[in-house]
Amino acid sequence: MTIKHKLVEQYNQPGNVLMITNYPPRGEGVHTAKIGGVAGFAKNTLLPLAKKLDREDRKIIVLADVLDTAKTYEEDGMLVIRGWKRNSLSLYWNLLKLLARFDKVDSVLIEFEFASYGDFWVTSLFPLFIGAAKILGKHVTIVLHQVITDLSSLLGHLGLHFGTRQYWLFATLLPLFYRLLTHTAGETIVLEEFLRKRLTGLAPMRHVTVIPHGIETKDRLPSQHRSRSRLGIDTNEFVILSFGFITWYKGTDLLLKAFNKPEKIGKKSIRLIIAGGPSMTQQHKAHYQAYFDGVTALAKGKPHITMTGFVPNNKLDLYFAAADLVVLPYRTVMSSSGPFSLALAHQKPLLISEAMKNYTLTDDVVGALAQAKLSPKALLLPNDLTKLPRHIETMGEAKRFRKIRTFVKLLAQLRSFSNCTDAYYTVLTQPVYNAASKARLALS
Repeated sequence: MTIKHKLVEQYNQPGNVLMITNYPPRGEGVHTAKIGGVAGFAKNTLLPLAKKLDREDRKIIVLADVLDTAKTYEEDGMLVIRGWKRNSLSLYWNLLKLLARFDKVDSVLIEFEFASYGDFWVTSLFPLFIGAAKILGKHVTIVLHQVITDLSSLLGHLGLHFGTRQYWLFATLLPLFYRLLTHTAGETIVLEEFLRKRLTGLAPMRHVTVIPHGIETKDRLPSQHRSRSRLGIDTNEFVILSFGFITWYKGTDLLLKAFNKPEKIGKKSIRLIIAGGPSMTQQHKAHYQAYFDGVTALAKGKPHITMTGFVPNNKLDLYFAAADLVVLPYRTVMSSSGPFSLALAHQKPLLISEAMKNYTLTDDVVGALAQAKLSPKALLLPNDLTKLPRHIETMGEAKRFRKIRTFVKLLAQLRSFSNCTDAYYTVLTQPVYNAASKARLALS
């Protein structure tokens, strides 16, 4: 791939930062159907960080995945190089060549999710790639979007069967993978406290930092009435929203089974909206196709259930604004939840499953709950989802909805991407300062 020498010269400067990640297409905002949620997360993280670094005359180079053809362009004050293809062994060679090309840039930030770079055999080589990057003189910080230590809780998601040879192979290699990955990287970032605790005994914990999943700042949110009018939703309905790519671990089928028949909350009929399409990284796998077909069959012929498919950027705010409640009926949790963060961004009351209760361990969540005078239990869905309508009525009577709204607003402010910028800056800049200090000591 040809990169103009002038651009390389301009961005290949000490103090700049290289990020390796999935990234949204040029001009498409942050949410895209073409890639998973990491792409939007990465861009939301980089936009305020780029502004902060720019004040010090420092720049960001994004080494992104090829979506159609390899290309290089400048966007939002950053250089974007689309130079590697997912699920291809050549991606490592291509990335190493790019890292070598930017030989004056020491700091590398990697957004890592298992499916982002490829399937099992390609992804398993990632620690070797980080080791090679270190040989090139790079200080690598890796953002672990997932920390999976209990493989048995994800069998339905992975299409595995307990006790099989394949299961034991994955279960044995997974801890080794995390150990190699975190010991090879200079610093590790996780997005929730419970994810950090899962790394105990596997990672050098003094080099593991929690930076909570950032929240988008919404300057203006559409009204509920206007949003429902545009989406064709009755103003007298109680709208329950489940948002995100449809996957087994998120429990979409559990919600559909619970609302198999029309339900009411008081005098309002419930409309269940499943806002999301098939997983971009799973959709070609047979076990996932069977699951997705089962989900669509559960919703078929039910007028009180709406399945939207992938929600484009221009309608995302509308669906959240139209909702009365966001529910996250996850079977298990392997990462910080993007839909959880979007509910915060849109200041919507939410309820989470028992499997997600560990979210309440992170310091900012603990503080926001205390300030809102809310118990962590108040955020939990009933284990029997068929009891949700009555549970919601009880919440209204106890004025818990008001307290949950207060909690959501507080946490959204604490976790704004702009507020997370200082934490990323500190982690990325510390190695630069350490190196400069060592150089000064050597000269003295």
